[in-house]
Amino acid sequence: MRNIFLLCCSLLGLPATLLAQEIAPAPFARWYGSVQYGRQTYQLFNPPKLEPWLTNARRTQLSTGYQLNPSWAFQVGWGYSGNKFITDNFGTNTSGQPVTEQGWTKDRSHAFSAVARYTFLRFPLQKFQLEWIAGPVLLRRRNWGEFTRTENGVVTEKRLNDNRATDWYVVAGPGLSYALGRHFQATSELLFNRNLRTTKYEIKTFRSLGIGLRYRFGYK
Repeated sequence: MRNIFLLCCSLLGLPATLLAQEIAPAPFARWYGSVQYGRQTYQLFNPPKLEPWLTNARRTQLSTGYQLNPSWAFQVGWGYSGNKFITDNFGTNTSGQPVTEQGWTKDRSHAFSAVARYTFLRFPLQKFQLEWIAGPVLLRRRNWGEFTRTENGVVTEKRLNDNRATDWYVVAGPGLSYALGRHFQATSELLFNRNLRTTKYEIKTFRSLGIGLRYRFGYK
C-alpha cells in the first residue's frame, strides 16, 4: 500500500517537473558587439541662424550591448561618415579670358547612440527575431572648405567656410536578426529619427536603413 501511495505521488509530481523543464529559460549571451553599414538621413540645424540642412550619408557604425534578459537589451554605438569633394574647373569667360575654379570641401560627422532593444517575436526555432529599437542619438557634424575663382590670372572670388552643428534626435523602428550559428547573427534595421529642435507643428521625420553582423561573446 505504501509503495502504491509513493507511486501515485510520483506520477502526480511528474507533470509539474515536465512543466518546469519546459519553461526553463534557454541559455543566452549577455555581451555582444556589432558592426553595421547603411544610409542614414538626419536633419541638422546649422548655427548661428539654425538653417535646416539634410545629411544623407553612408555610415559605418560600431556597437556594443548587454542582454538583460531574453527580451530586453541595451546598447551604445558610434557611427562615422566622411567625404571629400574636389572642384577643379577650367574654361573661358564671355570675353575669351581663361577662367579657373578650384576648391575642396570636407564633410565629417559622428553619431553617438544609446538605445534599448526589445525582442517581441521569435520564429522558427528562435532563428529569426523581430525587435523594436528606440533611444536618443547625438550627431556632431562639420563641413568646411575653400573655393577660389581666377580670371586671366586675377583672383575674382575667394570663399572660406566652416560650418559645425550638434543636434539631438529620438530614433525608433523595427529590427530583424537571423542566427547564423551559436555566436553570429545577421541584422537589419529600419529606424526613423526626429530632430528635437523641430517644432510640434513641423513633421520632419527621416529614416535610416542598415545591415550588419552581431557577435555574442558568452552564454549564461
